[in-house]
Amino acid sequence: MIFGRYPVPYLLINNYSGIDAIDLLTHDKTVVIPGLKDNKRMSIDTVEMKLYFRNGSSISRANLDGTGVEVFLQNVEVWKMEIDWMRRRIFWISNADWRIYVTNLEGKEKRPLTETGLWNWEIAVDPTVG
Repeated sequence: MIFGRYPVPYLLINNYSGIDAIDLLTHDKTVVIPGLKDNKRMSIDTVEMKLYFRNGSSISRANLDGTGVEVFLQNVEVWKMEIDWMRRRIFWISNADWRIYVTNLEGKEKRPLTETGLWNWEIAVDPTVG
């Protein structure tokens, strides 16, 4: 079975300057999104089949086949991010102030969830209740 430009089953991996898909049966690699800057984080929205990823000081998103790349949020520093696909939100930890932020998947209503001075390292969203 082929999903877009690469076969299923696959594994998406970050390689700092892009995102690749690895075919889990043949181990062949396909470049999905090339030319990214300081790409260290990504998360998948399984409802709309979108991939969210860090690109420099922004969060971008694209279709899982790498098409339709667009900037989702600008001027954000991202240490870690998670998608709440049930409640249609994205959470991220800023490596500028180590606060946890949230916005809906339309990119509206961005707000901090935690105070400054806390050292938040990891976040996880319960996939069954959001």
